[in-house]
Amino acid sequence: MVPVVPGVEYADPLEPADRRHVKVRPHHLLVHVRDDRLFKIEVKAAHHFGRFGYFRELGGGMAGLIVRLFFNNPSAPYVMEAPHGPGIRGYSLDIYHDDGRQGGIAEMECHGQPVGGPRGTDTSRDQFVTWSYRWEARAIRKTAEQLLGVKL
Repeated sequence: MVPVVPGVEYADPLEPADRRHVKVRPHHLLVHVRDDRLFKIEVKAAHHFGRFGYFRELGGGMAGLIVRLFFNNPSAPYVMEAPHGPGIRGYSLDIYHDDGRQGGIAEMECHGQPVGGPRGTDTSRDQFVTWSYRWEARAIRKTAEQLLGVKL
């Protein structure tokens, strides 16, 4: 779950995800990590707010939630480039989904303030916050709504 600005644009540089995997809503992206499809969703810094999360039903009426918070700076020159798109930059958040060749993993990745590049900085000091919850599914859904603005 990624809270985003209306009209969000994202890149999908690997094998494009279909509508079963990525759903664009007016104020958030929902990325479903399931099946055996390889994809990587990249969101530009200007299109999200530096907070995203992962929700999972655990069975028995229980659920889990992981929320990641970081300083997302839309004016920073996030310089990581995908091999398919040299010169295309500005992505500060990625969601990678394995096709099963690496065990069926998914990864939520955010980037700190870039060093080098046009600014010539050689250091960066960043803070990343991770909140993890495991409780009754109803309470976890409410927590996701409060922290991410996403009603599940």
